[in-house]
Amino acid sequence: MDRKLKCSEQVRGEVERENGHLRELLKDKEKQLTETVSKLDNAKEIAVQEYRDSEHLLTELGNSFPDGFDDAIRQVKSSYPDLDLSHINIDAQGQTLAQSVHSESTDEVFAVTAPADEVDVLVLGFSNLVADGISVGFGDFVSSSTEKDVAAKERAVTAWDVTNHGGNEQEELLRQYQALGMDINDATTVVNIFAKYKDIFVDEKMMAHKGILPPDEADKPWKNGLVTFVAFLVFGSAPLLSFIILIPFTNNDSIKFVGACILSALSLALLGMAKAKIAGQNYAFSMAITLFTGAIAAAAAYTLGSVLKNVSGVQD
Repeated sequence: MDRKLKCSEQVRGEVERENGHLRELLKDKEKQLTETVSKLDNAKEIAVQEYRDSEHLLTELGNSFPDGFDDAIRQVKSSYPDLDLSHINIDAQGQTLAQSVHSESTDEVFAVTAPADEVDVLVLGFSNLVADGISVGFGDFVSSSTEKDVAAKERAVTAWDVTNHGGNEQEELLRQYQALGMDINDATTVVNIFAKYKDIFVDEKMMAHKGILPPDEADKPWKNGLVTFVAFLVFGSAPLLSFIILIPFTNNDSIKFVGACILSALSLALLGMAKAKIAGQNYAFSMAITLFTGAIAAAAAYTLGSVLKNVSGVQD
């Protein structure tokens, strides 16, 4: 029994050693395969680059231009039979092309460039719109939060003064009412009534003496920031939306510019109407003020952009 066990252990050890040896061989083969694939990739790149630099390819590129030029001439003649194309000479174009192909490096010949088109402008415009909207919305949130914190701190200070110096605070409020034109007897009566209710007296003292409204617990600064952000996106996207709408119909930049101006004016008019409804103002006056303000801002932005373009030497 012991002998069988010993033989089994020996066989197992030999099998494990053999497996280890096979694993090492497999690792070596995988390494060799990886190196071979890498060499093939390098060889492929070298072959492609050599073909691009070859005189044969450059000659073919130069010879293909006349054929394409002839095809273009035939298509123009078929579309415009009355057009005189006899004065067009291919010699100058062919020589220019051959010289440019042979003088430029293959990297420049085969380089693919993506000019800035309308899609790029729209992407940049919407990105800038969202970024500005986040900035304005966050600024409104911070402003509302700060205003609420200041009001809460001032109320705490006023409450401490009323608790510890109630008489003096009543006299100050009495003089404040008298300064506003209230009769001494009426002012005394009002102050005595307020003095019975500490919270009301503190709020009245803040408004009369410091000109600060008490903090509103129902006011949520994050809501103010969110509303500002959404409103900025909705009304600020009008010029960009006009370009998107007109893209399928025209390629004329002047028409798109006029469309952006019209849609921007409509959005400003709607903003003025919303402002008049909320504030209870005259609709026509509110719309006129909003349009005038928007026109000034647009003119300033357009003028500044034009000046910077001229100063930097950017060409259309």
